[in-house]
Amino acid sequence: MMGAGIGHRPYRWQTVAWAQGPVLTRGTVAGLPALTWGRAVRYPLATRRQLQTMGLRPGGQGPVAVLLFAHRQPNRRRVEHAWLYLTTTAQPKRTATPAQQAAIERALAARRTCRRCAREQGYYLSTISQLCRGCEDSTDFWRTHATAHGWGWPA
Repeated sequence: MMGAGIGHRPYRWQTVAWAQGPVLTRGTVAGLPALTWGRAVRYPLATRRQLQTMGLRPGGQGPVAVLLFAHRQPNRRRVEHAWLYLTTTAQPKRTATPAQQAAIERALAARRTCRRCAREQGYYLSTISQLCRGCEDSTDFWRTHATAHGWGWPA
């Protein structure tokens, strides 16, 4: 989506619907104004995660801008982007109904219940073994599993 680095995108003033006057952008990405890290206006824009921490969700609205930021770390994309949404039109996060919450609690309890001893643990079990640590050790599950798949196992 963004082949060149941010430095190859010249600054330009652009009029946008959500600001009082023109905004300094780096052109457009997917038809949306491209804002850079440290120069983007903080209000009324937010990423999905920022909306989530505010107890909000986009609520069907599409993004109104793109935030561009660069990485200096190895093995990372040179330029990343994040979609920005208006906080003024965002809606409150939905809450689960009591029936949905009960179903979630049952599903999470099932992920903590050992299929061999049927005891609920204080941690989530491996999705491969579905056994608690005690049952894994007593059945030597992981050695058997590794052998069945042709993997080496330390002696």
